[in-house]
Order: sequence, then structure tokens, then C-alpha cells
Amino acid sequence: MAEAGEHHVKFNEEHDNYNKQNSINIQKISQWKFQVHLGFLKLNNTYEIIIDVGPILESPQSPDNTAWISNDCSAGAYTSIKSCENSNNKVHLHLILKAAKPKLMNEAIKLYSSADPTVHIEIVFLARVLGKGQGTPMLKDGIHLVGVELDEESEASDWQGFD
Repeated sequence: MAEAGEHHVKFNEEHDNYNKQNSINIQKISQWKFQVHLGFLKLNNTYEIIIDVGPILESPQSPDNTAWISNDCSAGAYTSIKSCENSNNKVHLHLILKAAKPKLMNEAIKLYSSADPTVHIEIVFLARVLGKGQGTPMLKDGIHLVGVELDEESEASDWQGFD
């Protein structure tokens, strides 16, 4: 038999990186292209995403004191830009995104330089979209569920069928 004594499970809080894993990850791919990893989203749900991009927008080739502006025409089919604000060399983005296709979602937006409209930054949003019956994802910080579109085949549908 094992020795009689107290047995406790101890967790080392120094190695607990839950908070780091729950934040939206922004990676610089090239000078003018960034990837934003959103984690898992649910199919047919609409999300509000609020992120700060910066100071990664600093660049020796960009004009001094450049304000980055959005053109909603540059957004993807499932993305709508609500606001794009500049402050302290950062861009505060507020957008609405619909997870309309299962598997990997890849949506891109472009922000244009106010000083030179030919200069733009492309921001690509990546997410894994869970389909029906695949569970409910834990949303990262800065992502909020704002709408759910009911599945036509679900029991919640009010369609009575053909007579």
C-alpha cells in the first residue's frame, strides 16, 4: 500500500498561459500583409471583432504620420468594417464577420494610406469554422457573438413542409 499522507495536485501558475492563448494572434507576414488568427468560430454565426493593429504598422517606407483608412469595398464577402480609428501609431478596427462556410475561413480587408492611396495594408482574418454538431467554440478576447442564423433543417425552423 501507499504511504498514508496528504496528496494534493499542484498547478504551477508560472507556466499557465491561458490568458496568452485566449488573445487574438496578429502575425506580420510581409511589410504590407498581416494575418489575424481568430481561433474557432461557429457556422452561420455573426461576430463582432474589435482589435488593435499596431505598432506593427510602423514602416520606413510609409509616409510620416500616416492615417490608415478603410474602404468597405475592400472588405471580403462576409466582412463589414464598422470603424477604423487611428491613434498613437495604432489602428483600432471594429468589424462584423459572418462565418458562412465550414472548415477554414480566409477573409481579407485592405487599409489605405491617407497620404498615398496606392499604398495599402492587407489584413487577412483566419479562423476554423465548426459545422453543425461540432460543438460550441470558446471565443477569444475581442470577439463577440452578435447573431445566430437558424439552420433550415433544424427543429427550430417554422416551415411546415408541403401539404
